[in-house]
Amino acid sequence: MDSDQYLNRLEDFLASPLPKSLLLAHPNDVANPSFVLPPEWETWWDWAASTPASEPWIELLSYYVAVLNPDSRSQADGLFS
Repeated sequence: MDSDQYLNRLEDFLASPLPKSLLLAHPNDVANPSFVLPPEWETWWDWAASTPASEPWIELLSYYVAVLNPDSRSQADGLFS
């Protein structure tokens, strides 16, 4: 994969609903007792609460890539390593 393809894939990934909403959420808002969990976070939130974190960001990104395309698991591992 050349650098343009990589950057295009990364841009598409970061612009997809879950990563985009995670990146736009301010930590102070999430910690507020009145915070309402966005619907696109539900699957990830449940997974994150039940999965021991080894490398949290890699785990998060790998999980979301696998959800988007279960056949891409090996690609996700290569993308973030």
